Amino acid sequence: MFWAQLALGTLGAALLFWLGWDAMAPRASDAVAQHELGRKVYNFRCYYCHGYSGDAKTLAASFLSPPPRDFTAGAPLDAAHIAQAVTDGRPGTAMASFRDVIPHDEIAAVAAFVAREFVRDRAPNTAYHTA
Repeated sequence: MFWAQLALGTLGAALLFWLGWDAMAPRASDAVAQHELGRKVYNFRCYYCHGYSGDAKTLAASFLSPPPRDFTAGAPLDAAHIAQAVTDGRPGTAMASFRDVIPHDEIAAVAAFVAREFVRDRAPNTAYHTA
């Protein structure tokens, strides 16, 4: 009886540990949701100047001096630098601070989206004006 209780207790503890560990593990769906949140924010707030595909080929860009950053060219940026520019703006450019406009979690999502989609992957943004 003692050994059965010990085995059952050990199995129960192992199961609880595994379930707790699994609950803390990041989910692929969470990463996809964050990426798509970043895309949504970008397509609503950023594309006017930076273009749907991050290449700054927009009518607005033709009126700005200096022009908006082309994320697909030049020195690569990481998400932290992009988030800082979104949060604080860029002096001497048309890039205004979005600190009081976009919540912090959305700034992080859009920065990660830009860094992955345009800087790293140089991918065309194909999910705009869709249902």
